[in-house]
Amino acid sequence: LLIDDIQFLFNKEKSSEIFFHIFNELINNNKQIVITSDKMPEDLQGIESRLISRFNSGLSFGIDPPEFETARAILEKKIENLDNPSLIIQEDVIDFMASHYCRDIRSLEGALKRLFFCSIMNCTNNIDMAFALESFKDDKKVTTPKTALTKEIILKTTAEFYYLTIDQLISKNKTRKLTTPREMCMYLMRELLDITFSEIGMTFSNRDHSTVMKACARVEAKIAKDSDYKLAINKLKEKLNVH
Repeated sequence: LLIDDIQFLFNKEKSSEIFFHIFNELINNNKQIVITSDKMPEDLQGIESRLISRFNSGLSFGIDPPEFETARAILEKKIENLDNPSLIIQEDVIDFMASHYCRDIRSLEGALKRLFFCSIMNCTNNIDMAFALESFKDDKKVTTPKTALTKEIILKTTAEFYYLTIDQLISKNKTRKLTTPREMCMYLMRELLDITFSEIGMTFSNRDHSTVMKACARVEAKIAKDSDYKLAINKLKEKLNVH
């Protein structure tokens, strides 16, 4: 049995009762049950405790948002299956959608459908970045300053601010001269771009996602305690046109 978005199933008492018996029958017959939801079992609302207990008896784990490359591959596959085989979506447009709509698969699908609809309404089969930006102009993800940024821009700006090269910034050299701007750069990528810790880590010489998480936490702590450090972060944001 496979059930998606189970949080929407239990709006009536009878639904819970029926599912409870189905669940028990399948388990007693050694059948597999796969359930997805937008919350962990203990956080689900409106579901009986006996069902929550049974959900917790199985294996529960979270699914992270797709990485950039995965999101891009999903988009490419879905583009292949569009009803209009003559539609040409430029590579930078695919990159754009993979970067800004990678929270989940539905976001990717929604972005692609919107682009497809706009292409029909405008009678065009060639989707370039200008057309894409016009199509997404009402989307807050596109209209906010942070979506105009890229990892490369943040790297370049941080390196120039501290008179470093990008190679120095992403290296594994742990001298203080490099670690401070490097951690700031990681923090800015996390705060200003819709990307995961893992993707940031890959940018910095394939560092582990936990390393990036700790670096971002250190930056946040320093911002709260050190006014000069906070000023440096704000100056970097100004250079990135983020206010």
